[in-house]
Amino acid sequence: MTSVVKQAARKVKLGIPDLCKVFSDVMLSPAMINQIGQAVYAGKALFLYGPPGNGKTSIAERIVRAVSESIWIPRTITITGEIIRLFDPACHELADDNVEVLADLSYDIRWVRIKRPSLIVGGELTLDQFEAKYNPTTGINEAPAQLKSNGGTLGIGDLDRHRVDITELLNRWTIPWPRALTS
Repeated sequence: MTSVVKQAARKVKLGIPDLCKVFSDVMLSPAMINQIGQAVYAGKALFLYGPPGNGKTSIAERIVRAVSESIWIPRTITITGEIIRLFDPACHELADDNVEVLADLSYDIRWVRIKRPSLIVGGELTLDQFEAKYNPTTGINEAPAQLKSNGGTLGIGDLDRHRVDITELLNRWTIPWPRALTS
């Protein structure tokens, strides 16, 4: 948990010039960049919504790049004695400097350096996809999408086409008011 806190995006304070640079290849109004800047500076969750093709994914991916390129994650974690695989080559990309880091054997090999994750889930989304799932082939549990995207972004596309009620889905991540004040 300490490593997650130390690498949290909220620790990085970006200014408007930083955001203008990362968004230089897309057309955004100064007012939109200012709104994004306020949300990023707060270091909390950001909810992007709108019709398909209006740039939500592009904005999310650029915010991740602006914060920092890479983070360390454990390959697996344990919760109540159960092993959960967190590092997944299907959704995590090794950081560009990983080869140099691996040459230095003074790090803990249970950890891997990855580019900040940016996962998109969509289509036939169900609530059980947000639970760890046992893989009988490997004998371990696979981490759910929100855990694999920790330290980066999780995009949930096509909210109106899912089998799960949007309210139920959003309530999964709502922090109760008293806890929100202390976090």
